[in-house]
Amino acid sequence: MPGLVKSVNCKVGDQIMEGEELCVVEAMKMQNSLVAAMTGEIKVVNIEPGSTVSEDDVLVEFV
Repeated sequence: MPGLVKSVNCKVGDQIMEGEELCVVEAMKMQNSLVAAMTGEIKVVNIEPGSTVSEDDVLVEFV
């Protein structure tokens, strides 16, 4: 189901902790927080507020 990126809370080079909110995506009038599955550093951010995303899109990469 497609969604709309409402906010992006990280940028390339940021150090993130497990559970930290990376972005918020709205789908079917519900906002969903996407959180980091592990601690690491942001490598790539493929989205910006207002972007439309689909089910298999890679939004953020980290190492």
